[in-house]
Amino acid sequence: FAEILPLIEKSPEIFRCAPSYIEIEIYRGCEYKCTFCPRQFISNDSDGAYLEIDFLKKIISDIQISFASPLTICFGGMGEPLLHPNFTDLIEMTLCNEHVKELIIETALYPDVDKLEIFISGLTPEKASKLSIIVNLSTLDERQYENIYGKNRLEEILVKVERLNKVLS
Repeated sequence: FAEILPLIEKSPEIFRCAPSYIEIEIYRGCEYKCTFCPRQFISNDSDGAYLEIDFLKKIISDIQISFASPLTICFGGMGEPLLHPNFTDLIEMTLCNEHVKELIIETALYPDVDKLEIFISGLTPEKASKLSIIVNLSTLDERQYENIYGKNRLEEILVKVERLNKVLS
């Protein structure tokens, strides 16, 4: 602390007194069996549970009231966010918040992306620029993909990546 105190006093804008990144698991459950995922070692009795939009509004509102600073939100965790029944509503509500500077979606991308693709196509450039998608894709080798994720869907995932890349570009 003694070493960084002079730096903070000289440049107080570098000190953050609020969270800048929050990861929220909006959906509990995933049909993949990834070798690296902790889901393989915990009870999955809560699979299928999901975050209600009003609760997400409350989380963001509480953060806004308490800190009022720019925030990156990530829909991730140990579930597949694209399985949430109101996924695009959650995206829209999050992107509309003036304090949210970025929304990151971490996904294995195996669910249907038709609705997401249409939704992204309809976003304003300002909202689209706040959206990032991270695809859980560790290899381009089909055998390795199946070994890592427990499913043989590499070709399908790559097609979806290309589709979403087109609407996000």
